[in-house]
Parts: sequence; structure tokens; C-alpha cells
Amino acid sequence: MLTIERTEEYILLKIPVTTTEEQLRAIQDAYNNVQPDYASLLKAEQEAGLMDEDGFITDPEVLEISREAREGGWNQTKEVFKDHPRYEELLESAGEEEE
Repeated sequence: MLTIERTEEYILLKIPVTTTEEQLRAIQDAYNNVQPDYASLLKAEQEAGLMDEDGFITDPEVLEISREAREGGWNQTKEVFKDHPRYEELLESAGEEEE
């Protein structure tokens, strides 16, 4: 049975001595999947043209989906507040005029 113990300096995984080498590798692989190497992931995304050097998304499809989601969310917000007494202020602050 695997047990976990936290000390002030470490998190200790206690694994039975009967654990095989293959099982240990599987545990290590699972840990590596939880703690990915973000630097290499970012580099791969940049090389694929999906992110710029600052880590911002540049993929046109992702940007379009994001724009559509924000627009849909804004339209829902406007609908929720349509009857609010300060609705015109909301539109004005967003740079829009009442429809």
C-alpha cells in the first residue's frame, strides 16, 4: 500500500519493498505527467506558431473561438440587465449605444 507523509521539508511516498521496477517507473511516469516541463511545452507551442515569445496565444482559431465566447457572454450580460434602471450606463461604459 502506498502511503504519503508530509514533513517540513519533504513529501514522502512510502512504497512497499515488494514494488517492482516496472511499477516504480509507472509511478514516476504518473508524477512526470502531473508535473510537466512547462518550458519545453511552451517552446513546442512557440515552434508550432501557436504562442508568441511571451506565452500569449497566437493561434487564429483559438483567438476566434475566444472572441466568439466573449461576445456571447457580453450579449448574455446585456440581456440579464436589459430592464435595470442603469442599463444605459452599462452600455455607455462598454462603448455601446442602446439598441
